[in-house]
Amino acid sequence: MARRPTPSQIAAFEALLEKADAEVRDAFLAAVYSARSRVNLDALVAMIEAGDIEGAIALLRMDQGVLWPLEEALRRSYLAGGVAVDAFAPTGIEGRFGFNGRHPRAEADIARIGGDLVRTLEREQNEAIRAVLLDAIERNCSSSQTALEIVGRKSLASGLREGGIVGLSGPQTDRYLKVQRLMQTAEGVQELVVKKNGLLMVRYKVNPATSNRIIAAYKMGEAVSAPDRAISERQYKNQLLRERGQLIAQNEAHTAQSAGRHEAYRQMLDRPDIEAVTCKWIHGFSRDARPDHKRMDGEVRNFDEGFVMDDGTVMQYPHDPAGGVRHSASCRCTAFYRAIPRRS
Repeated sequence: MARRPTPSQIAAFEALLEKADAEVRDAFLAAVYSARSRVNLDALVAMIEAGDIEGAIALLRMDQGVLWPLEEALRRSYLAGGVAVDAFAPTGIEGRFGFNGRHPRAEADIARIGGDLVRTLEREQNEAIRAVLLDAIERNCSSSQTALEIVGRKSLASGLREGGIVGLSGPQTDRYLKVQRLMQTAEGVQELVVKKNGLLMVRYKVNPATSNRIIAAYKMGEAVSAPDRAISERQYKNQLLRERGQLIAQNEAHTAQSAGRHEAYRQMLDRPDIEAVTCKWIHGFSRDARPDHKRMDGEVRNFDEGFVMDDGTVMQYPHDPAGGVRHSASCRCTAFYRAIPRRS
């Protein structure tokens, strides 16, 4: 029977992930703030004034120079996952195993993981900005106001452009626009608030200060005041950006590290003194556990045999990119490998 990881091995994996999470999150946020600061605000206002939505989207594109530090953080996460395998090489193999991060397969993995994330960020940002521009046209907002809605205003405290749409996903922006619009009328505020277990709560997840303002307006039967809306809109967008950074960090750092570990064991399997490598699925007990991931807990497959999910997706290991977001988002599962030396 295949062994389960020891508490010290689990702790080592968790420590690697925690470090990678922080690096990827910080790199993402830094890229967003850098992209906002580089925008030519006058040119953006002119494009919005002219109704040039596609031109505005192109102007706001986060280019390779902005996103390179994020890709570099993912590369470090991948390499850390591969190098960590050195400590788990089986006894009885010839010499010492060393992970080769410059192997063509590893370099292809790193390029693919970074490239996939860049394309996802670009697609989702385009959706977000288009939604804001179309909403601004519908509400007849001024071009300058719309531009600041997108890139944010400079904070006197941080010097950064805060409270902008740049960096948010399409679904996040749609949620923000709903809350923004509903706060403007007493009827909208009534729609925003629900009662659950005898308590008043905001229908959508917002930051605590915004929730308090909405509930206070609800009790008075009024709209949220214009000054309170301005503060809430900035705070809410800042919270959404932090949430996005954390989600990207959790998903992408885990994906990169898992891919690095898988490649390390593939390199181990390439050795003539290794007979086989097995992969064991370890369920991570996330808050909303996927039934098929939970069912896979303890399942063992030969290397590259694959785990078949309920929807037919075949994954070589937890966080295999083949599973897509539906199998990776907020998943805390991991793989435990065992390398079996060839008998002499």
